[in-house]
Amino acid sequence: MTNLIARHFGLRRIQTIQKEERRGQFIIYRFAMRKEEPIRELFLAVGEKIYNKLFVNADVIELIETENLKILVFSESREVIVRWIN
Repeated sequence: MTNLIARHFGLRRIQTIQKEERRGQFIIYRFAMRKEEPIRELFLAVGEKIYNKLFVNADVIELIETENLKILVFSESREVIVRWIN
């Protein structure tokens, strides 16, 4: 089914939809958590390779600043946190 959709709409469109869904899930979870535990902060965990590839884009940087996203960058291979971004 995914291959059929990817061929019809193009793989890039599918990836964009998946990113939007993840961002939406994060925002909803952050909203709910703020109501239940307002002292806690939610960080978006991003692999180092993805961060270095996507998070240098001006629009992504603006989104991070506008949404006040807190990001935790981790190394998949070493399984350690390499950067905290508040």
